[in-house]
Amino acid sequence: MVSSRLVFFVSAIFILTAQAVARPDFLYNFCELEKGNYTSNSTYQANLNDLLFSLSSNTEIDHGFYHSSHGQNSDRVYGIGLCRGDINVNVCRGCLNNAASLLTERCPNQKEAIGWYDECMLRYSNRSLLGVMETFPSFYMWNPSNVSVYYVNQFNQVLRTLLESLRSEAVAGGPDLKFAAGNATAPMFQTLYALVQCTPDLSELDCNNCLAGAFQNIPLCCDGKQGGRVIRPSCNIRFEIYQFYNPTTAASPRSRRPTNTDNKREASMVLSISMGVYLSVKRLRNNDGATNESTRIELESLQVDRGSESNKLGQGGYSAIYKYA
Repeated sequence: MVSSRLVFFVSAIFILTAQAVARPDFLYNFCELEKGNYTSNSTYQANLNDLLFSLSSNTEIDHGFYHSSHGQNSDRVYGIGLCRGDINVNVCRGCLNNAASLLTERCPNQKEAIGWYDECMLRYSNRSLLGVMETFPSFYMWNPSNVSVYYVNQFNQVLRTLLESLRSEAVAGGPDLKFAAGNATAPMFQTLYALVQCTPDLSELDCNNCLAGAFQNIPLCCDGKQGGRVIRPSCNIRFEIYQFYNPTTAASPRSRRPTNTDNKREASMVLSISMGVYLSVKRLRNNDGATNESTRIELESLQVDRGSESNKLGQGGYSAIYKYA
């Protein structure tokens, strides 16, 4: 007969493993030390807990965007949650719940904090966040694989054209969703995929300006790279030569999901993928062994010209993260 001690040990291992799987690490999180701290068991902490708990039941999350506030006067807490525009409601809610749990651990007493996963972003503060375009804290990441030296200029031109088109779609989105995803044919029979997104509380002008600023930082992080991201509190962009988003739930050309008033309209995107044999050439940088299918963009090989210690924000979940102007 199995002893109770062994059963307890196995159960403990199972619970710890399940918790580790259920709550992955952030891409990056930032605790705003200058915005002040709250004390344990204070009214502010109670309001913060109430706000984060409401993530699991708030109906506004159906559109991938959540905003709320709890409390009064100096104890009032404001929160914003944003999910990537191609994920479903259940994945969105799960991502934000994970973020809520982990962010309060990483920033145990800070009144303002922000954390990013692949599929969502969560931030809270003691000041109103709604309708405010913010570019800090921000960071960028890149795929370690290089574009062939012979096709960098062509690749960059395709990328610029695709991102500008997606920006126009996202900016035109309504108050529910400002998101666009699409693809274009890149050199060497490759397909280039990209997405752009703003928090939908932004005006068209602020969304446009936020994305335009993010585009300008692509050369700083991702020039000659097969993929990259520029991530800000109010907007983000990503591109890869593999399909990293879900095309069946990506937004329609008007960058909005069906609402209760037009739920019979379905958003769809038909992707034509023409993949040939990619003729490899010697990489400009020593990145042998990297694969395009890696969904984790490695930052271990940061170059001096891509970031410096003076620009270092801190350690993310897996590597150093660098800020930009």
